[in-house]
Amino acid sequence: MKTTGSTDCIFNLLRSLPYEYTPTEVVDRLREFPQQEVLPYLRELTLTHNNDAISARAIDAILQIDREFGRSMLLELWVRPDWEWFFCYAAIEFGDDAFVVPLCQILQNSHDPTTRYMAAIALERKGNLTAVESLTHALDDPGEDYEGRKISEKAESALIAIHTRAGNSEN
Repeated sequence: MKTTGSTDCIFNLLRSLPYEYTPTEVVDRLREFPQQEVLPYLRELTLTHNNDAISARAIDAILQIDREFGRSMLLELWVRPDWEWFFCYAAIEFGDDAFVVPLCQILQNSHDPTTRYMAAIALERKGNLTAVESLTHALDDPGEDYEGRKISEKAESALIAIHTRAGNSEN
């Protein structure tokens, strides 16, 4: 990764800030750097860094700085198994209809039950009728996330939420 003095400082900032810093606070700190360097560097850092916490903090910052740029990046990243969980997490806040099919595929195909549970949460909040078939299949998923929450129960609540939204939009 090519670095400049600014990019080294951005990396050090992302690495050194306490976990409790919100994405908004991180972005406020990033305003100290030349803005033409910030987004490209954060994108490169997200795609290439081997520290999940730094990559996640970088994509969080991207989504705060330029939501559309961040959303398009997320839609590129979801096919990488190491990004599935974060994709689901980000879809809860930043997702829309473009995220539904990838979330359904993650729900159906991820080997990680916690990631499948996160996909069901995201579909509960952002899903539409496109997700009904995948969620119906997930009713038979015996998996649980790391806290012991059942994927099947979250799929059921997602189906209820989607049908409620669909019913409300018809009125």
